[in-house]
Amino acid sequence: MATSSVTVTISENTFLRDTAEPSSAFTAGILLSGMTLINACGTTTEVGNSYMSIRSVDEWWARLNLNTGNSAGYTFEGFGPDGALYPTTHGVAGASGKTADQVRWPLGATGEWKTAWFTVHSYLKYGGGAEIGLINSPPFTTNQTPMNVAFDGDGANDSALATILTNRSNDIMICRSITSKSGSSSGNKYHTFVYGTKQIIPLGSNEEAESIKGFITVPLTSDLAGCMARTYRVAHPWYSPAGFNRGRILDVFRLPNPLTAAEADTLYDNGVNPVLYFHNQGHVLFGDKTGAAQKINITKLFIYLEKEIGAIARATLFEINNSALRQSFINRVSSLLESVKTRQGISDYTIVCDTSNNSDAIINSGSFVADVYVKPINSVEQVKLTFTNVDDLNSLG
Repeated sequence: MATSSVTVTISENTFLRDTAEPSSAFTAGILLSGMTLINACGTTTEVGNSYMSIRSVDEWWARLNLNTGNSAGYTFEGFGPDGALYPTTHGVAGASGKTADQVRWPLGATGEWKTAWFTVHSYLKYGGGAEIGLINSPPFTTNQTPMNVAFDGDGANDSALATILTNRSNDIMICRSITSKSGSSSGNKYHTFVYGTKQIIPLGSNEEAESIKGFITVPLTSDLAGCMARTYRVAHPWYSPAGFNRGRILDVFRLPNPLTAAEADTLYDNGVNPVLYFHNQGHVLFGDKTGAAQKINITKLFIYLEKEIGAIARATLFEINNSALRQSFINRVSSLLESVKTRQGISDYTIVCDTSNNSDAIINSGSFVADVYVKPINSVEQVKLTFTNVDDLNSLG
């Protein structure tokens, strides 16, 4: 008989579920290749418009429990014995099978749209809102709908994201996925890349009643966008979404293809941001580069400034280009930049808006010119510490 022993097995699989974070005004555009998810979870109006607007993870769960049909002709699990009949009270001829507790998806997200549903859910857990739809729907064709970032929701639209940037005049960032450990980034400063996927444990139609159907694998682009939403809420747009303070990844059971330190270094050198596991701290977004090797926080800073200063500049339209107008512009922009400087977005700035760049010829052409120079503050990438054994020293002075 063997002697008594204790065996301890440590697994890095994390299967504690995180609660949803507080909501914010941050909005992600989630691009779909087809109507399947919208047909399954959208209202009649949303089906007609080819997009859905969702402001919270609770609202997203509620979509599974809708007791109304839509114009998509979709087969719902909870509607009658064949799942195809809508209640007569909602105006569908020949419909039957209505019960008091009838809901669309009593078993939760199922079928071919399941992964897309959980991809959206993964992002919403960070507190952001979402516009979810096709590339030809209004949120993606103009910049009239407020949006901060966009990513692919069902694995088929990565190349189409660049079109959204063009349509929206580069007023957002796009998150793109890299699946190869030797992959590299491309695109410009508005593109940011993250490696890999995560596996989660799916739930039923509400978070109290689980319906385990095996692991669901979703892209980490949803979490990269989510970390940006968290950063928007807890800090400012020009702060980095990476690291232990703002880059913790939610709801990870495991990473199916985790990176070694050497692989992570190679990817980061190639402009791809890794997600790494740290003991007692979980999985963390551990990079903040863009496709142009610029930092995410710097790109977000300039997007913010372009929007805010652009709004100030619009107030000059149809006014007289004189010294009073130019000084008013300088005062308003200075107030904005001082606020950003105080909140650690920039370290210095200069505004030139006078007769040096508003000559008589410029004024007579109906133009107004201002040159704004800012010095952004970079995030820290390398920390160097020196430890000294003071017992070997005669003096600390």
